[in-house]
Amino acid sequence: MKAAFLPTFLLELALLSWRISAAPVPANEVCTLDGYQFKCQNGVWPRDKDMTFPAVTDQTTALHFEKFTFHEENLRPLPAVNLTNLGILTFDNVTVWNSAGKSVGLPLQQLTQRLNRVSVTTLRITDTEVGVLDASYFTGFRGLLSLSIKYCTVESVTPDAFQPLRLEGGGSVLTELQFSANKGVKTFPWDAIVPVAPSIRVSILPSQNHYPKYGDNR
Repeated sequence: MKAAFLPTFLLELALLSWRISAAPVPANEVCTLDGYQFKCQNGVWPRDKDMTFPAVTDQTTALHFEKFTFHEENLRPLPAVNLTNLGILTFDNVTVWNSAGKSVGLPLQQLTQRLNRVSVTTLRITDTEVGVLDASYFTGFRGLLSLSIKYCTVESVTPDAFQPLRLEGGGSVLTELQFSANKGVKTFPWDAIVPVAPSIRVSILPSQNHYPKYGDNR
């Protein structure tokens, strides 16, 4: 009787342990709600588990990650539920590690694949490794009014990097771009940004690099 009971008990214990480990991680374990803004600071994004935000975040307008760590392997995207009004998304001093323990570029598309990206009007990335800014990086962010990339490591900016911001009728709603003191990138493709947002307000400040002035490549 005891011999038969033991395997059953161990099986039930294993199933209970699996249910606990598979349960989503509440956002308040790594983030705090400040008014209508969620701030995730000095933490690590869950691996192998989804993140759940409380229902109150239906009114949340901003989500900030600061001094935060992500792991590229088994990275879970932000949930769509209860973040329907998200308008501001920021990454400040964020590090992403791959399976080899090497820091890699911020996987913006992977993190936001469940969100309604069009609702995001402000995107700020600061002091973070970005990688290559190409046509896939800003896919879905057609509602951006303000884009800021500062003090980041940017390998390059391709000529089609800002094409995803274009509206069907041409142009975009983008009115402000800050691209300042970024490491790695040597040139800025003015020819790429001007057709997308001809009346844009731009702040370009190099750091040990030379970005061509407006009109240099036209």
